[in-house]
Amino acid sequence: MPPDVETLNSQELEQLRACHLGKEVAVADIGREFSQLWDQDETATRASLINFAIYNEQLGALLENTRLIQEITLEHACRALLIMSLPGKKAHRVRAWITAHCQLDAAGKKVACSEQVAFLVEGTDSDLIRNIVFAHLDSDLPLVLWWQGALNARFEERLYSSVDRLIVDSASWEDPQAGYNTLVSALENDRSRFIVHDLAWTRSYQFRIALASCFDDPALRSRLSAVDSVAMETAAGHETAALLLLGWLAAQSGWSLKETHLVSGTHTCTFEKEDPGTQVRAQITAVKLAAPLQFLKISGGDFSVAIKRELDCDFLQVAYALQDRKESRILPAAGTDLVDLVSGQLMRGGNNQLFFKILPSFRALLQSSDQVSGIGD
Repeated sequence: MPPDVETLNSQELEQLRACHLGKEVAVADIGREFSQLWDQDETATRASLINFAIYNEQLGALLENTRLIQEITLEHACRALLIMSLPGKKAHRVRAWITAHCQLDAAGKKVACSEQVAFLVEGTDSDLIRNIVFAHLDSDLPLVLWWQGALNARFEERLYSSVDRLIVDSASWEDPQAGYNTLVSALENDRSRFIVHDLAWTRSYQFRIALASCFDDPALRSRLSAVDSVAMETAAGHETAALLLLGWLAAQSGWSLKETHLVSGTHTCTFEKEDPGTQVRAQITAVKLAAPLQFLKISGGDFSVAIKRELDCDFLQVAYALQDRKESRILPAAGTDLVDLVSGQLMRGGNNQLFFKILPSFRALLQSSDQVSGIGD
């Protein structure tokens, strides 16, 4: 984790300004300072397709998010607003830094530059956070908000009602069920217009594509109704990605959750299938030192399909068996670091209808506890 701004002495802070966050400016002078910045460098072209705000309450977030923005703006021109809020501080203070991230052509000439404003906000309430965001947006371009960490009281209606796309990561939430309760309440608000992207859902994308491609085979597709077992392995801390994948399987297959329990890091679920009296048993096991989603196997009767991704590998191993027939193949897979995940969402966009379709199944799975619960009774 990069050093926290507040722990630096004056010499280190000056180096930080020059190398990372840029020039410290008065909040009221941000617009004028940017104008001077572009006047001084006539070769640079300012480019912006979206407003991209990142909110975080963790020490060191400004420097880490600046690193992420440097990479993201290689593909996505934007005005970046980085906000590190420290609401527990007694002092009330706002500091700001400006810089630009520029793409270079083959000759080393700056061809497109994205503006960045970084804010360190101490001891303030949600009103100031909201005002900071709205006061520094680039004209009427869409607003994408990446909210890092739990959705707390500062995630409030007057803020999210002006957001076009919201990026969250439920893997970072200590209480995913409470987080999704807050998120769904915001989505159901009449003033909301945002499309939500959960990076945990994005982490399941390659597995969903690989599994769906297997059932392009008519012989395998005819066995879908025979599925009676699902097994998954996920990295500890990424259980929501596996639960979202399982929720997708349940929603697409018409399974209804009957009971679920969580013991020693293993989720065990029983689903009722559309055919009365038939069930599916699913198990999700969290393991150490694994890819966020490491393994998926579905089986029933005379067939099985297995998908595996090793840690730090950019491909999936896919194997399926049907009676005496066995086949395997390797499929490419996108990276799973934050830059890859967020860039993929900014590139694809869309209305995320499939995510909304699987939400009821997924939220039912979030009710897992260490006691068996008769959810479907």
